[in-house]
Amino acid sequence: MFSRIREKKGCVVLALGGLALTGCAPKKVALEVAFPSAETFLVTQAIRVRVFVPNQTSTCAALVNDAIGGRMPMEQLVYDINDLTPCSVRSGAKIPDPGGGRKLFLVEGLDMMRNTTLLIGCSEGEIHGKSTAIRVRLYPTQNYDRAYRQNPPQPEETPETRCMRRGV
Repeated sequence: MFSRIREKKGCVVLALGGLALTGCAPKKVALEVAFPSAETFLVTQAIRVRVFVPNQTSTCAALVNDAIGGRMPMEQLVYDINDLTPCSVRSGAKIPDPGGGRKLFLVEGLDMMRNTTLLIGCSEGEIHGKSTAIRVRLYPTQNYDRAYRQNPPQPEETPETRCMRRGV
């Protein structure tokens, strides 16, 4: 009944009795996150990525301050991904293409409950054509030291051993 006519760049065109149907898989872009140290990687339990369309006054510095203060410009939000782990990011996570134009990419390293920001970073850029990745460097917040004291990594644990143990 269905016949595949053409498959190109993640798109499929199907013919059904003279009616053509087209569908494309959403484009994904690589996310590269730089942690300050192996220790900060191990204390971080989850990664959250939010993408915003900036306005005339939006900057990464303002967005980081808003995020830490709990005041996010939700009307500018393109998408919010809250199900990544440090290991999945380390092994090459891909996130949805945010579309054309300038965007702000806010990345937070969170605690186990996903409600306290331990690390934060932001990158501004535009994804187009040959762009290969979104790169964000994380920095500790005022919450990091407390989280470290409450749940320090085991002395023999490394990012490699943690990710191997979790199968990522």
